[in-house]
Order: sequence, then structure tokens, then C-alpha cells
Amino acid sequence: MKRYDDRSMDRLFSHAWGDSIHFGLFDTDVTEIGQATLGTKCRMARESGLCRGDSVLEVGSGWGATARFLAREIGCHVTATNYSWRQADIARSLSADLAATGSIRFAMADFHSLPFRDAHFDVHWSQECLVHATDKARVFAEALRVLKPGGRIVFSDQTTQPDRLSQPDRDRIVARHGSNDLWDREGFETGLRQAGFGNVRSQEWTTHMARHFAELCRRIDADRPRLEAEIDPDTLRDNYAMWQWGAELAAEGRIGWALFIGEKPQ
Repeated sequence: MKRYDDRSMDRLFSHAWGDSIHFGLFDTDVTEIGQATLGTKCRMARESGLCRGDSVLEVGSGWGATARFLAREIGCHVTATNYSWRQADIARSLSADLAATGSIRFAMADFHSLPFRDAHFDVHWSQECLVHATDKARVFAEALRVLKPGGRIVFSDQTTQPDRLSQPDRDRIVARHGSNDLWDREGFETGLRQAGFGNVRSQEWTTHMARHFAELCRRIDADRPRLEAEIDPDTLRDNYAMWQWGAELAAEGRIGWALFIGEKPQ
């Protein structure tokens, strides 16, 4: 999406989120965002049974933080894909040592139509990425195609309760995501099963999402004078308002966050 190729957006996200533009699991009242986002990656790896030597396709790899974690901490061979050239360039720069050893390789790819052969990967991984898919069923079909028999799809993502949102609220979310596929947790599970995945399961993480959005706003408030001097005012205002609103919606259960795992039949 266009906003991910904006320099001012890069500065804001780097300050608020750190190097990982993903939600975190907050284990304690004093857990920092960096610890929380790392905790999410660890939990996802554990729940999906990720092993050293696994071949992982990450879609929507952002600045490459997850790819680096999977390569360094788990010992996976990661193909990190993106749709944003700017994010991909940043990821390559931050991951040069791992790319040099072959632990990570980068590719530009649309997750609706992946440029990889059938039955090639052990794991298809993404975080807060599928909300941007304009055809989630197609994304799941492509994931099934490129996975080996017995391979797993694992992803964390925002869920939405359209029946609990006004039409203006739904329109605002659609504009932010660039997709009108507003799926709830059951919708994601159903979509995985209809694509052909088995042993589909999920975990509800919504309370952590509400906390993460609130933490982003606190980070902005704590350093607002400097940020106002460095970041385009519209970018700062619009994102702060969106994160503040997201915290409210998540606290009310009108949007959510969950982990999903499915397996390709043998």
C-alpha cells in the first residue's frame, strides 16, 4: 500500500513500533513493546511447531524483523516477500549478514499470486498482513499450493465484527486496509477450511491488541514536540487518531486480534 512507501511514515512507525510493525503479547503491566512483539514471534513459532531447517515463506515481511528472528533464533531458511519496494530495501539493509549466508533471501511478491513452485515450503507465515488482502480466499489457495504436504500456515491478524460497527466505521477500516474483506475470527477459520486446510485452530489475543494501540499513543504523547518537528503533521495526526480509535474498538470487542494455524493434508 502507498503509505508504506512514505518516508515520514517510516519515521513515525520506527519511533512508535520499533523495527517490527506487528502487535505484541504483553505478559505483564510493565512489558515494553519490543518485548511484546518478540513474545508474539516466539509464541507463533512454538504453537506452529517450527523447527530448525524449516523452509519458511513470509508474506508481508515489512522491515524484516520476523525473518531475522526466524533465521537467527530458530534456524529457519526464510524467503521474505513484500509488495513495498521501500520496505524491502530497508529489510535488505538490516538483514545483509543473514542474506550473505543464505539464511534469508528476499523477493517481491503479491500474496494473491506467488511466484513460487508447488509444494516448496514447510511454513507460510504472516503477521497483520492479510487484512490488506482483497481476496483472502485466493491468498489461502496460494498458500496451500506452495506448501509441502503436511506444511503449515501460521498467521496473526486483525479480525473485525462488521455487525457491531456502523457503516462509517466499516468504511474507515476498509479505507485503512485497502480491502473490503472484513472477516471475523470464524470467517478466517472457515476460509482456511474451505481452501483445503485441516486441523485449523486459533487463539484469541484481542486484549493485547487494545494494549498495543494504547502503548503506541503513549509513545507519541511522550515525545510529541520532537515528532511534530520531524514528521508530516497530517501523517502524525491521522495515525495517532487511528491508533487511539483502534484501542477503543479493541477494548469494546468490535475489532480483534487472533492467531490462526492450519495444516495442508498429507
